[in-house]
Amino acid sequence: MGNVVKNTILVGISEISSKGIIALAMIILVRTLSPESYGIYSLAITLTYLFIGFIHSGFYTIGMREIAKYPELSNKYVNNVTTLKIIISIISFGILSIIVFFLDKPIEAKIAFLLAGVFLFLLAFHIDWLFRGQDIMEIPSIGSILQGISLLIFIFLFVKEKNDFKVAVVTYLVSWFIYIFFEQLVYTRKYGLLKFELDKGFCKTLVKASFPISISALIITLYGNNNILILNYFKGDYETGIYSAMVRLMNLLLLPNSVLQIAFFPELSRSVLDGTLKLSQRRYLVVLFSIGFFAIFGMFGYSKEIIGFFFGKNYLAGDNVFKISLIACFFSYLSASSAIIAVALDKQKTLLLSTISGVIVSISLNLLLVPKFGAIGAVVTLSITEIIVFLVLLILNWNKSFFEPYLELTKPFLIGILSLGVSKTIGNITSTLFGISSYVILFLLFAFATKLITFDILKKLINIRNNSQ
Repeated sequence: MGNVVKNTILVGISEISSKGIIALAMIILVRTLSPESYGIYSLAITLTYLFIGFIHSGFYTIGMREIAKYPELSNKYVNNVTTLKIIISIISFGILSIIVFFLDKPIEAKIAFLLAGVFLFLLAFHIDWLFRGQDIMEIPSIGSILQGISLLIFIFLFVKEKNDFKVAVVTYLVSWFIYIFFEQLVYTRKYGLLKFELDKGFCKTLVKASFPISISALIITLYGNNNILILNYFKGDYETGIYSAMVRLMNLLLLPNSVLQIAFFPELSRSVLDGTLKLSQRRYLVVLFSIGFFAIFGMFGYSKEIIGFFFGKNYLAGDNVFKISLIACFFSYLSASSAIIAVALDKQKTLLLSTISGVIVSISLNLLLVPKFGAIGAVVTLSITEIIVFLVLLILNWNKSFFEPYLELTKPFLIGILSLGVSKTIGNITSTLFGISSYVILFLLFAFATKLITFDILKKLINIRNNSQ
Protein backbone atom coordinates (compact mmCIF):
# COMPACT_ATOMS: atom_id res chain seq x y z
CA MET A 1 0.00 0.00 0.00
CA GLY A 2 1.32 3.43 -0.94
CA ASN A 3 2.54 5.74 1.79
CA VAL A 4 -0.06 8.41 1.02
CA VAL A 5 -2.92 5.96 1.49
CA LYS A 6 -1.31 4.50 4.61
CA ASN A 7 -0.72 7.98 5.99
CA THR A 8 -4.24 9.08 5.12
CA ILE A 9 -5.76 6.06 6.82
CA LEU A 10 -3.60 6.36 9.94
CA VAL A 11 -3.95 10.12 10.26
CA GLY A 12 -7.61 9.92 9.34
CA ILE A 13 -8.41 7.29 11.94
CA SER A 14 -6.46 9.09 14.66
CA GLU A 15 -7.77 12.55 13.78
CA ILE A 16 -11.36 11.41 13.43
CA SER A 17 -11.09 9.34 16.60
CA SER A 18 -9.32 11.97 18.67
CA LYS A 19 -11.35 14.88 17.34
CA GLY A 20 -14.52 12.86 17.78
CA ILE A 21 -13.57 12.09 21.37
CA ILE A 22 -12.55 15.71 21.95
CA ALA A 23 -15.84 16.86 20.41
CA LEU A 24 -17.69 14.60 22.86
CA ALA A 25 -15.59 16.04 25.70
CA MET A 26 -16.44 19.57 24.57
CA ILE A 27 -20.13 18.71 24.39
CA ILE A 28 -19.98 17.55 28.00
CA LEU A 29 -17.98 20.65 28.92
CA VAL A 30 -20.40 23.04 27.18
CA ARG A 31 -23.40 21.36 28.77
CA THR A 32 -21.77 21.46 32.23
CA LEU A 33 -20.32 24.97 32.25
CA SER A 34 -22.51 28.02 32.08
CA PRO A 35 -22.18 30.04 28.85
CA GLU A 36 -20.25 32.66 30.83
CA SER A 37 -17.81 30.06 32.19
CA TYR A 38 -17.37 28.49 28.78
CA GLY A 39 -16.64 31.98 27.47
CA ILE A 40 -13.85 32.36 30.06
CA TYR A 41 -12.46 28.92 29.18
CA SER A 42 -12.47 29.83 25.48
CA LEU A 43 -10.71 33.11 26.19
CA ALA A 44 -8.04 31.32 28.26
CA ILE A 45 -7.27 28.91 25.42
CA THR A 46 -7.38 31.74 22.88
CA LEU A 47 -4.83 33.84 24.78
CA THR A 48 -2.46 30.87 24.83
CA TYR A 49 -3.02 30.21 21.14
CA LEU A 50 -1.70 33.65 20.32
CA PHE A 51 1.76 32.23 21.07
CA ILE A 52 1.39 28.63 19.93
CA GLY A 53 1.63 29.39 16.22
CA PHE A 54 4.89 31.25 16.64
CA ILE A 55 6.44 28.63 18.92
CA HIS A 56 5.47 25.52 17.00
CA SER A 57 4.26 26.03 13.42
CA GLY A 58 7.44 27.15 11.68
CA PHE A 59 9.63 24.48 13.24
CA TYR A 60 6.87 21.91 12.69
CA THR A 61 6.60 22.59 8.95
CA ILE A 62 10.30 23.02 8.17
CA GLY A 63 11.32 20.15 10.45
CA MET A 64 8.81 17.79 8.84
CA ARG A 65 9.81 18.89 5.34
CA GLU A 66 13.55 18.52 5.89
CA ILE A 67 13.33 15.24 7.78
CA ALA A 68 11.23 13.82 4.93
CA LYS A 69 14.23 14.59 2.69
CA TYR A 70 17.09 13.93 5.13
CA PRO A 71 15.97 11.45 7.84
CA GLU A 72 19.57 10.94 8.99
CA LEU A 73 19.45 14.43 10.55
CA SER A 74 16.48 13.63 12.79
CA ASN A 75 18.49 13.70 16.01
CA LYS A 76 20.06 17.05 15.20
CA TYR A 77 16.73 18.65 14.32
CA VAL A 78 14.97 17.46 17.48
CA ASN A 79 17.73 18.59 19.84
CA ASN A 80 18.10 22.05 18.34
CA VAL A 81 14.40 22.67 17.73
CA THR A 82 13.51 21.72 21.30
CA THR A 83 16.14 24.08 22.71
CA LEU A 84 14.92 26.95 20.55
CA LYS A 85 11.30 26.30 21.50
CA ILE A 86 12.10 26.32 25.23
CA ILE A 87 13.72 29.75 24.87
CA ILE A 88 10.75 31.10 22.92
CA SER A 89 8.29 29.55 25.43
CA ILE A 90 9.90 31.38 28.36
CA ILE A 91 9.69 34.69 26.53
CA SER A 92 6.11 34.00 25.43
CA PHE A 93 4.91 33.15 28.95
CA GLY A 94 6.43 36.38 30.23
CA ILE A 95 4.50 38.39 27.62
CA LEU A 96 1.31 36.46 28.41
CA SER A 97 1.70 37.24 32.11
CA ILE A 98 1.97 40.96 31.37
CA ILE A 99 -1.16 40.84 29.20
CA VAL A 100 -3.12 38.97 31.88
CA PHE A 101 -2.04 41.44 34.55
CA PHE A 102 -3.64 44.34 32.67
CA LEU A 103 -6.87 42.54 31.74
CA ASP A 104 -10.03 43.80 33.44
CA LYS A 105 -11.08 40.35 34.67
CA PRO A 106 -11.71 38.71 38.07
CA ILE A 107 -8.73 37.07 39.76
CA GLU A 108 -10.26 33.61 39.18
CA ALA A 109 -10.32 34.22 35.44
CA LYS A 110 -6.72 35.50 35.49
CA ILE A 111 -5.59 32.34 37.27
CA ALA A 112 -7.25 30.28 34.52
CA PHE A 113 -5.45 32.33 31.86
CA LEU A 114 -2.04 31.75 33.46
CA LEU A 115 -2.76 28.05 33.96
CA ALA A 116 -3.54 27.75 30.27
CA GLY A 117 -0.18 29.39 29.55
CA VAL A 118 1.65 26.37 31.01
CA PHE A 119 0.84 24.69 27.71
CA LEU A 120 3.53 26.82 26.07
CA PHE A 121 6.19 24.88 27.98
CA LEU A 122 4.62 21.52 27.12
CA LEU A 123 4.62 22.51 23.46
CA ALA A 124 8.40 22.86 23.47
CA PHE A 125 8.68 19.06 23.78
CA HIS A 126 5.98 18.24 21.20
CA ILE A 127 7.79 16.34 18.39
CA ASP A 128 4.96 14.96 16.25
CA TRP A 129 6.62 16.65 13.26
CA LEU A 130 9.57 14.25 13.57
CA PHE A 131 7.43 11.15 13.18
CA ARG A 132 5.29 12.69 10.44
CA GLY A 133 8.38 13.66 8.46
CA GLN A 134 9.63 10.07 8.74
CA ASP A 135 6.25 8.72 7.54
CA ILE A 136 5.83 7.05 10.95
CA MET A 137 2.25 8.22 11.44
CA GLU A 138 1.48 5.58 14.05
CA ILE A 139 3.12 7.50 16.88
CA PRO A 140 1.29 10.85 16.58
CA SER A 141 -1.87 8.88 15.73
CA ILE A 142 -1.73 6.94 19.00
CA GLY A 143 -0.68 10.06 20.90
CA SER A 144 -3.59 12.15 19.64
CA ILE A 145 -6.04 9.41 20.57
CA LEU A 146 -4.50 9.21 24.05
CA GLN A 147 -4.89 12.96 24.40
CA GLY A 148 -8.54 12.84 23.36
CA ILE A 149 -9.41 9.94 25.65
CA SER A 150 -7.61 11.58 28.60
CA LEU A 151 -9.45 14.85 28.04
CA LEU A 152 -12.81 13.10 27.87
CA ILE A 153 -12.18 11.07 31.03
CA PHE A 154 -10.88 14.02 33.06
CA ILE A 155 -13.72 16.33 32.02
CA PHE A 156 -16.28 13.64 32.80
CA LEU A 157 -14.73 12.90 36.22
CA PHE A 158 -13.72 16.34 37.45
CA VAL A 159 -15.75 19.08 35.72
CA LYS A 160 -18.98 18.97 37.70
CA GLU A 161 -20.08 22.53 38.39
CA LYS A 162 -21.07 25.36 36.06
CA ASN A 163 -18.12 27.48 37.27
CA ASP A 164 -15.40 24.79 36.96
CA PHE A 165 -13.54 26.59 34.18
CA LYS A 166 -10.20 26.34 36.03
CA VAL A 167 -10.62 22.59 36.40
CA ALA A 168 -11.40 22.42 32.67
CA VAL A 169 -8.12 24.19 31.87
CA VAL A 170 -6.16 21.75 34.06
CA THR A 171 -7.76 18.76 32.31
CA TYR A 172 -6.69 20.27 29.00
CA LEU A 173 -3.08 20.52 30.20
CA VAL A 174 -2.93 17.01 31.64
CA SER A 175 -4.32 15.45 28.46
CA TRP A 176 -1.61 17.13 26.39
CA PHE A 177 1.08 16.11 28.89
CA ILE A 178 0.10 12.46 28.35
CA TYR A 179 0.39 12.83 24.55
CA ILE A 180 3.77 14.55 24.66
CA PHE A 181 5.15 12.18 27.32
CA PHE A 182 4.25 9.24 25.06
CA GLU A 183 6.10 10.84 22.13
CA GLN A 184 9.18 11.41 24.26
CA LEU A 185 9.17 7.80 25.45
CA VAL A 186 9.16 6.54 21.86
CA TYR A 187 11.89 9.00 20.89
CA THR A 188 14.06 7.94 23.85
CA ARG A 189 13.79 4.27 22.94
CA LYS A 190 14.86 4.98 19.34
CA TYR A 191 17.40 7.77 19.73
CA GLY A 192 18.24 7.96 23.44
CA LEU A 193 17.56 10.84 25.78
CA LEU A 194 16.84 14.20 24.21
CA LYS A 195 19.83 16.53 24.37
CA PHE A 196 19.64 20.29 24.45
CA GLU A 197 21.79 21.63 21.64
CA LEU A 198 22.25 25.08 20.16
CA ASP A 199 24.35 24.73 17.02
CA LYS A 200 24.56 28.38 16.03
CA GLY A 201 25.02 27.85 12.30
CA PHE A 202 22.38 25.14 12.10
CA CYS A 203 19.91 27.10 14.25
CA LYS A 204 20.44 30.25 12.21
CA THR A 205 19.50 28.40 9.02
CA LEU A 206 16.57 26.73 10.76
CA VAL A 207 15.21 29.97 12.21
CA LYS A 208 15.62 31.76 8.88
CA ALA A 209 13.60 29.08 7.07
CA SER A 210 11.00 28.79 9.85
CA PHE A 211 10.54 32.46 10.64
CA PRO A 212 8.17 33.36 7.75
CA ILE A 213 5.95 30.39 8.62
CA SER A 214 6.05 31.22 12.33
CA ILE A 215 5.08 34.82 11.69
CA SER A 216 2.37 33.63 9.32
CA ALA A 217 1.07 31.22 11.95
CA LEU A 218 1.07 34.02 14.53
CA ILE A 219 -0.84 36.24 12.14
CA ILE A 220 -3.21 33.38 11.26
CA THR A 221 -3.85 32.90 14.96
CA LEU A 222 -4.51 36.62 15.35
CA TYR A 223 -7.05 36.80 12.57
CA GLY A 224 -8.57 33.48 13.60
CA ASN A 225 -8.89 34.43 17.27
CA ASN A 226 -8.93 38.21 17.58
CA ASN A 227 -12.70 37.96 17.05
CA ILE A 228 -13.00 36.14 20.38
CA LEU A 229 -10.88 38.76 22.11
CA ILE A 230 -12.84 41.65 20.60
CA LEU A 231 -16.19 39.91 21.05
CA ASN A 232 -15.45 39.23 24.70
CA TYR A 233 -14.40 42.83 25.25
CA PHE A 234 -17.53 44.35 23.70
CA LYS A 235 -20.20 41.70 24.37
CA GLY A 236 -19.01 39.70 27.38
CA ASP A 237 -18.58 36.05 28.26
CA TYR A 238 -22.08 34.82 27.30
CA GLU A 239 -21.97 35.77 23.63
CA THR A 240 -18.35 34.64 23.50
CA GLY A 241 -19.48 31.22 24.72
CA ILE A 242 -22.21 30.97 22.07
CA TYR A 243 -19.85 32.03 19.28
CA SER A 244 -17.06 29.72 20.47
CA ALA A 245 -19.39 26.73 20.52
CA MET A 246 -20.49 27.38 16.92
CA VAL A 247 -16.95 27.85 15.66
CA ARG A 248 -15.85 24.71 17.46
CA LEU A 249 -18.58 22.81 15.65
CA MET A 250 -17.44 24.31 12.35
CA ASN A 251 -13.87 23.29 13.11
CA LEU A 252 -14.95 19.65 12.94
CA LEU A 253 -15.41 20.22 9.22
CA LEU A 254 -11.78 21.27 8.95
CA LEU A 255 -10.75 17.81 10.11
CA PRO A 256 -10.39 16.34 6.58
CA ASN A 257 -8.34 19.41 5.68
CA SER A 258 -5.81 18.84 8.46
CA VAL A 259 -5.77 15.06 7.93
CA LEU A 260 -4.99 15.29 4.23
CA GLN A 261 -2.47 18.10 4.69
CA ILE A 262 -0.46 15.96 7.06
CA ALA A 263 -0.84 12.80 4.98
CA PHE A 264 0.05 14.38 1.62
CA PHE A 265 2.73 16.87 2.68
CA PRO A 266 5.73 14.48 2.63
CA GLU A 267 4.66 13.21 -0.80
CA LEU A 268 4.13 16.75 -2.12
CA SER A 269 7.57 17.77 -0.84
CA ARG A 270 9.22 14.83 -2.59
CA SER A 271 7.23 15.44 -5.77
CA VAL A 272 8.92 18.85 -6.09
CA LEU A 273 12.25 17.04 -6.45
CA ASP A 274 11.07 14.47 -9.01
CA GLY A 275 8.90 16.86 -11.05
CA THR A 276 5.50 15.29 -10.32
CA LEU A 277 4.06 18.07 -8.16
CA LYS A 278 1.14 18.84 -10.48
CA LEU A 279 -0.01 15.22 -10.45
CA SER A 280 0.25 14.99 -6.66
CA GLN A 281 -1.51 18.34 -6.24
CA ARG A 282 -4.43 17.23 -8.44
CA ARG A 283 -4.90 14.02 -6.47
CA TYR A 284 -4.69 15.94 -3.22
CA LEU A 285 -7.36 18.47 -4.28
CA VAL A 286 -9.76 15.85 -5.64
CA VAL A 287 -9.68 13.88 -2.41
CA LEU A 288 -9.75 17.02 -0.22
CA PHE A 289 -12.71 18.74 -1.81
CA SER A 290 -14.76 15.61 -2.42
CA ILE A 291 -14.76 15.09 1.34
CA GLY A 292 -14.90 18.82 2.11
CA PHE A 293 -17.92 19.68 -0.03
CA PHE A 294 -19.76 16.61 1.21
CA ALA A 295 -19.32 17.76 4.82
CA ILE A 296 -19.91 21.49 4.25
CA PHE A 297 -23.12 21.18 2.22
CA GLY A 298 -24.50 18.53 4.58
CA MET A 299 -23.86 20.69 7.65
CA PHE A 300 -25.35 23.76 5.98
CA GLY A 301 -28.55 22.01 4.98
CA TYR A 302 -29.18 20.43 8.37
CA SER A 303 -27.56 22.96 10.73
CA LYS A 304 -30.42 23.30 13.24
CA GLU A 305 -30.71 19.56 13.68
CA ILE A 306 -26.96 19.25 14.18
CA ILE A 307 -26.71 22.12 16.69
CA GLY A 308 -29.66 20.76 18.67
CA PHE A 309 -28.13 17.29 18.71
CA PHE A 310 -24.69 18.43 19.91
CA PHE A 311 -25.42 21.36 22.22
CA GLY A 312 -29.13 21.38 22.96
CA LYS A 313 -31.87 23.94 22.40
CA ASN A 314 -30.08 26.68 24.34
CA TYR A 315 -27.58 26.99 21.51
CA LEU A 316 -30.03 27.13 18.59
CA ALA A 317 -29.63 30.91 18.75
CA GLY A 318 -26.25 30.32 17.14
CA ASP A 319 -27.70 28.77 13.96
CA ASN A 320 -27.00 31.78 11.73
CA VAL A 321 -23.51 32.09 13.20
CA PHE A 322 -22.84 28.47 12.32
CA LYS A 323 -24.19 28.76 8.77
CA ILE A 324 -22.07 31.81 8.02
CA SER A 325 -19.04 30.06 9.49
CA LEU A 326 -19.34 27.42 6.76
CA ILE A 327 -18.37 30.08 4.21
CA ALA A 328 -15.20 30.62 6.23
CA CYS A 329 -14.72 26.85 6.31
CA PHE A 330 -14.85 26.58 2.51
CA PHE A 331 -12.31 29.32 1.94
CA SER A 332 -10.15 27.91 4.70
CA TYR A 333 -9.94 24.74 2.60
CA LEU A 334 -8.90 26.82 -0.39
CA SER A 335 -6.28 28.88 1.42
CA ALA A 336 -4.84 25.87 3.28
CA SER A 337 -4.54 23.84 0.07
CA SER A 338 -2.73 26.76 -1.60
CA ALA A 339 -0.47 27.26 1.41
CA ILE A 340 0.70 23.66 1.56
CA ILE A 341 1.76 23.80 -2.11
CA ALA A 342 3.54 27.12 -1.56
CA VAL A 343 5.48 25.64 1.38
CA ALA A 344 6.35 22.52 -0.62
CA LEU A 345 7.78 24.88 -3.27
CA ASP A 346 9.73 26.75 -0.55
CA LYS A 347 7.64 29.92 -1.01
CA GLN A 348 6.90 30.58 2.65
CA LYS A 349 7.11 34.33 2.13
CA THR A 350 3.94 34.36 0.02
CA LEU A 351 2.13 32.75 2.95
CA LEU A 352 3.43 35.50 5.21
CA LEU A 353 2.21 38.27 2.92
CA SER A 354 -1.23 36.72 2.49
CA THR A 355 -1.72 36.32 6.23
CA ILE A 356 -0.60 39.89 6.89
CA SER A 357 -3.40 40.98 4.54
CA GLY A 358 -5.77 38.72 6.44
CA VAL A 359 -4.97 40.03 9.89
CA ILE A 360 -5.35 43.64 8.76
CA VAL A 361 -8.80 42.86 7.34
CA SER A 362 -9.79 40.77 10.36
CA ILE A 363 -8.90 43.25 13.08
CA SER A 364 -10.36 46.17 11.14
CA LEU A 365 -13.67 44.48 10.39
CA ASN A 366 -14.00 43.00 13.88
CA LEU A 367 -13.58 46.44 15.44
CA LEU A 368 -16.15 47.77 12.98
CA LEU A 369 -18.76 44.99 13.08
CA VAL A 370 -18.54 43.26 16.47
CA PRO A 371 -19.61 46.24 18.65
CA LYS A 372 -22.82 46.54 16.62
CA PHE A 373 -23.59 42.97 15.48
CA GLY A 374 -21.84 40.84 18.10
CA ALA A 375 -21.27 37.19 17.14
CA ILE A 376 -22.73 37.69 13.65
CA GLY A 377 -20.23 40.46 13.01
CA ALA A 378 -17.40 38.24 14.24
CA VAL A 379 -18.30 35.32 11.97
CA VAL A 380 -18.87 37.55 8.93
CA THR A 381 -15.41 38.98 9.54
CA LEU A 382 -13.96 35.48 9.78
CA SER A 383 -15.48 34.56 6.41
CA ILE A 384 -14.27 37.71 4.64
CA THR A 385 -10.80 37.21 6.09
CA GLU A 386 -10.54 33.67 4.72
CA ILE A 387 -11.61 34.93 1.29
CA ILE A 388 -8.95 37.65 1.30
CA VAL A 389 -6.19 35.29 2.41
CA PHE A 390 -6.96 32.82 -0.36
CA LEU A 391 -7.15 35.47 -3.07
CA VAL A 392 -3.88 37.11 -2.04
CA LEU A 393 -2.13 33.73 -1.81
CA LEU A 394 -3.43 32.78 -5.24
CA ILE A 395 -2.27 36.06 -6.79
CA LEU A 396 1.20 35.84 -5.25
CA ASN A 397 1.67 32.28 -6.51
CA TRP A 398 -0.09 32.84 -9.80
CA ASN A 399 0.90 30.64 -12.71
CA LYS A 400 -0.99 28.23 -14.89
CA SER A 401 0.39 25.07 -13.31
CA PHE A 402 -0.46 26.31 -9.79
CA PHE A 403 -4.03 27.35 -10.68
CA GLU A 404 -5.05 24.61 -13.14
CA PRO A 405 -5.60 21.81 -10.57
CA TYR A 406 -8.26 23.98 -8.87
CA LEU A 407 -10.52 23.39 -11.86
CA GLU A 408 -11.05 19.97 -10.29
CA LEU A 409 -13.29 21.64 -7.68
CA THR A 410 -16.20 22.30 -10.06
CA LYS A 411 -17.44 18.73 -10.07
CA PRO A 412 -17.63 18.07 -6.29
CA PHE A 413 -19.14 21.54 -5.79
CA LEU A 414 -22.00 20.85 -8.21
CA ILE A 415 -22.50 17.37 -6.81
CA GLY A 416 -22.81 18.83 -3.31
CA ILE A 417 -25.44 21.39 -4.37
CA LEU A 418 -27.45 18.84 -6.34
CA SER A 419 -27.35 16.23 -3.57
CA LEU A 420 -28.43 18.74 -0.93
CA GLY A 421 -31.28 20.14 -3.06
CA VAL A 422 -32.73 16.72 -3.81
CA SER A 423 -32.29 15.46 -0.24
CA LYS A 424 -34.02 18.53 1.25
CA THR A 425 -36.97 17.93 -1.07
CA ILE A 426 -37.09 14.30 0.02
CA GLY A 427 -36.77 15.35 3.66
CA ASN A 428 -39.65 17.82 3.39
CA ILE A 429 -41.88 15.09 1.96
CA THR A 430 -40.83 12.38 4.39
CA SER A 431 -38.66 13.20 7.45
CA THR A 432 -35.42 14.96 8.33
CA LEU A 433 -33.68 11.67 9.14
CA PHE A 434 -34.63 10.28 5.76
CA GLY A 435 -33.46 13.50 4.11
CA ILE A 436 -30.04 13.29 5.77
CA SER A 437 -29.70 9.63 4.78
CA SER A 438 -30.65 10.39 1.20
CA TYR A 439 -28.05 13.18 1.06
CA VAL A 440 -25.27 10.73 1.92
CA ILE A 441 -26.48 8.17 -0.62
CA LEU A 442 -27.07 10.72 -3.38
CA PHE A 443 -23.64 12.33 -2.98
CA LEU A 444 -21.92 8.97 -3.33
CA LEU A 445 -24.09 7.94 -6.30
CA PHE A 446 -23.48 11.22 -8.13
CA ALA A 447 -19.75 11.03 -7.36
CA PHE A 448 -19.47 7.61 -8.97
CA ALA A 449 -21.84 8.47 -11.83
CA THR A 450 -19.76 11.52 -12.80
CA LYS A 451 -16.51 9.60 -12.26
CA LEU A 452 -15.40 11.97 -9.53
CA ILE A 453 -14.76 8.76 -7.63
CA THR A 454 -13.89 5.66 -9.64
CA PHE A 455 -12.35 2.33 -8.83
CA ASP A 456 -9.50 3.27 -11.17
CA ILE A 457 -8.80 6.43 -9.15
CA LEU A 458 -8.83 4.40 -5.94
CA LYS A 459 -6.46 1.88 -7.50
CA LYS A 460 -4.13 4.66 -8.66
CA LEU A 461 -4.24 6.27 -5.24
CA ILE A 462 -3.25 2.99 -3.61
CA ASN A 463 -0.34 2.71 -6.02
CA ILE A 464 0.46 6.43 -5.99
CA ARG A 465 4.14 5.98 -5.33
CA ASN A 466 4.65 3.67 -8.33
CA ASN A 467 2.48 5.84 -10.57
CA SER A 468 4.41 8.99 -9.67
CA GLN A 469 7.76 7.52 -10.63
